[in-house]
Amino acid sequence: MKQLTLVPDDDPILTQQAAPVTEITPEHRDMARLMVNMIKVHNAIGLAAPQVGISIQMIAVYVKKEQKQPIIMYNPKIIETDDIKLYDREGCLSFPDLIVDVARSRTVTVEYMDSKGKKITMKANHMMARCIQHEIDHLNGVTILDYE
Repeated sequence: MKQLTLVPDDDPILTQQAAPVTEITPEHRDMARLMVNMIKVHNAIGLAAPQVGISIQMIAVYVKKEQKQPIIMYNPKIIETDDIKLYDREGCLSFPDLIVDVARSRTVTVEYMDSKGKKITMKANHMMARCIQHEIDHLNGVTILDYE
């Protein structure tokens, strides 16, 4: 099985806007499997395509305590947040030696395309909401360095 590798923490792709996915191809599905595998290997909860050097709007989220299966989101967009912001410590696979306190919405509603191209609307809370916000930040060229 092909492996993905994390880009170095100074790679410019981490600070660029990722391109929307217009059509989900077999290559996207293969990449999704590899991203989920990377999450599991690193005992992480999320990964964005730019972190592995691919500038497309695609994230994988797997918060084991809140999900039965990983979720792949193409073109995810937060359409609603609650007014409650919670501070918590965040790490990032792209910056393995850094932990930053970040305020994020406790609850988010996100729209995205699934692997079949179907539009999905999902409400997420707590750690899942935090993870989705963190990974969508990567798609917009925002990293935890921006919260220091």
